[in-house]
Amino acid sequence: MTGTNIRGIIVLILLVAAVLSTAALYVFRPDLFLLRGGLSEEEQKKMTDTALHLAAQGRSDEAVAQAELVMRGSSEPNFVARSVVDTGKFMSGDARKRIEAVQLTKETYTLSKTNYEKALQVNKLLGYINAAFEPFVFDEVFVGEPFQSFLVQDDAATSIRNLAEYSISLYPTTEAQFRIGQWYTDRIRNLYGDWNATPAQKKEYAGEIAKVIASADALLPQELKTVEGRPFEYMVEPRFLFWKSYLYGVMARVQPEYLEDAKIALDALVKLNETTRDEKGAPIPLIASRLPYTYFNYALALYDVQGTDAKAEINKYLNALMTLVEKDPAVHQGYYLAFLREGGARSKADWERYYKGYIDLSELNPNFKEFLIKYGEISK
Repeated sequence: MTGTNIRGIIVLILLVAAVLSTAALYVFRPDLFLLRGGLSEEEQKKMTDTALHLAAQGRSDEAVAQAELVMRGSSEPNFVARSVVDTGKFMSGDARKRIEAVQLTKETYTLSKTNYEKALQVNKLLGYINAAFEPFVFDEVFVGEPFQSFLVQDDAATSIRNLAEYSISLYPTTEAQFRIGQWYTDRIRNLYGDWNATPAQKKEYAGEIAKVIASADALLPQELKTVEGRPFEYMVEPRFLFWKSYLYGVMARVQPEYLEDAKIALDALVKLNETTRDEKGAPIPLIASRLPYTYFNYALALYDVQGTDAKAEINKYLNALMTLVEKDPAVHQGYYLAFLREGGARSKADWERYYKGYIDLSELNPNFKEFLIKYGEISK
């Protein structure tokens, strides 16, 4: 056999090996072949529906993997897939993925063609800040314009308010409205500054919060219509009830009669969590992720207004909080448990200031103290 023939056989063998390797990759890693434009609209819809279902069930890693295939296989930005990816990455609780979620959301903001779409992305950023008040998330949100221009050094509450006002200027939503109310709660509770408000000033701030709630109440019916058919549309009302319960609870520190309104909103959120189902008829754990905060905020409002006289009722809500989280901790990794982990990472001075309510209630309920130690390594 001549050298030419041998070389020809070798080339043929190499070509066959390359084809077989490519075929094997296609079988075992089809995602590598999903180049931009490689998925039809029907395929994208089917895959994003699956990803949305996985995200609603708290299966964030699976949801992200599915949605990223759609992003790679679509010729134009697929905003549903992008929403699943940034939400799923943030829900994971992993610090690196949370930063990626913020960056992707800001990229989606830039790609968005309408003010409404842009406002929704700004609202997501506000939600990411509030989830656990992690400094690295806060810092990442305010990198680059237009976000950097809203940052006020050493004043987180006003920075958040500025971002919320920007969202409202793009398109009014209940979520952004409530962040204005959050600014007034800080003036009442002294969480992020020593405002030393007088009783008269606190009453005035409570009045401003009441205006915010009234404005949000007026916005909600139209907002529910506008959001129909959008990813995570079922989260508008749970967020609305969470904020309403929290704001009323803070107002109750000034005017105790608002405590009942806080409870009404909490009860409505509990019922919503129990009755809402996704398109496949399954419960939506993502809604449940709002409840631990709401249970705690109401329990603390009870304590601040009624003291230890309300011990039995306070423990009722703390026990409900613990039962919910223990039932499926994975659902709460990116939200409430991240908040507790952030608390555990703070200095003792920060803990005694920003988490004082947790100290007070853990002394009232030993089981809650053990719960905090387990999930946040706090109060040891």
